[in-house]
Amino acid sequence: MEIRYQIIVKLTESLKSNYMLDQPMHEPDPAILEFNTDLIRFDEDLVTHFPDKEHKSVLTVFFSHH
Repeated sequence: MEIRYQIIVKLTESLKSNYMLDQPMHEPDPAILEFNTDLIRFDEDLVTHFPDKEHKSVLTVFFSHH
């Protein structure tokens, strides 16, 4: 449940910013990079603690559209 909360919070924060730029941006937003890092760590924790079949099941539950 915590990962879903983090996703909602991080996406909400990222949508508060104005992304209309006067010039091309060459570096990603630090908040988006942090969010991506958090998701990678979450997945690495799952891989460490769950066999492949259960890992896929957990991801399906967390990221299903139900």
